[in-house]
Amino acid sequence: MEKQNNILISFFSYLARPDYNIKVSEKKTRLKAWDVIRIWALFLFIVFVIGLIINAFLSIFEYDEQQHAVVDLLLNQPIYLVLLLSLIWAPVAEELSFRMGMKYSAFRFSFATAFILIIIFGIVTEVWSGFANLFPEWLFAITEIWGIISFILFILIIGLLLGFIFKKWINSKKIEAFYLKRFVYIFYGSALLFALLHLFNFLDFKQIWFLAPLLILPQFILGLILGFVRMKFGLAWAIANHLIHNAVLVTPVILIGLLSDEFQTAIETQNFDIISNPAPKDSIIVFFLGIGAVIIGIIILISIISLIWQAAISRKQA
Repeated sequence: MEKQNNILISFFSYLARPDYNIKVSEKKTRLKAWDVIRIWALFLFIVFVIGLIINAFLSIFEYDEQQHAVVDLLLNQPIYLVLLLSLIWAPVAEELSFRMGMKYSAFRFSFATAFILIIIFGIVTEVWSGFANLFPEWLFAITEIWGIISFILFILIIGLLLGFIFKKWINSKKIEAFYLKRFVYIFYGSALLFALLHLFNFLDFKQIWFLAPLLILPQFILGLILGFVRMKFGLAWAIANHLIHNAVLVTPVILIGLLSDEFQTAIETQNFDIISNPAPKDSIIVFFLGIGAVIIGIIILISIISLIWQAAISRKQA
């Protein structure tokens, strides 16, 4: 039976030597979920520390947090669309782009390539206005109905076309041999591309380009974790992990956006004395924010203690 107490050691061992042929976990679903949650909770703790450093630097260089894509999305789109994009679209599309092709098959590789081509198109149109002017604004835009239709059609056509080409004319054994030999580059390259994509969440990142390595560090670490989860537990677990991660990040931002202007000003200025008589809605939202923070804190604490304890036991047994 598979050992159930060494997920932390397995994770760091995998980072030291990514293995294409890693044995997929055969644990029961609840034990898989506990392993995934604990590794992700460790990530939250690490990123919390990194986030404090990033915010300090952004404050020094007077970068306006309102220039972040998530904030911009919340300000300009209805809440249901924000939830759909952050909890369904982003986890599925990004995992299919960056993690699906980590296990080779002609069609997995082809569909992942189709997703990445759209991402490259988006990046090029973002930084090169002359190229962007050649295409309609709605093309591949996930906030427009025609953009969604064009996105899906492109993925289906290119994915199926490349899939049939690779299956019929490309030697799969040679590609799998390449995966085996160069998988460390595939694993870390996937995490790096995933991180670089999120650099464009900073709408005016050109003014803070020199902070790019620090700004994408959380996403790079998340990419490593999701890559490990994908290889060890399967693609569905990576998508679920990504969904939960986005939910934890986006939900507080949405709730804060529902607060009154007075309360939001108090949060921004850290001056709660200006709140004389909070509205019932504000009190309820703050209550749930507090409860959520406590729950996440407890999960992180229990997870880290559990990881360290079980890793220590595994070391002793070894």
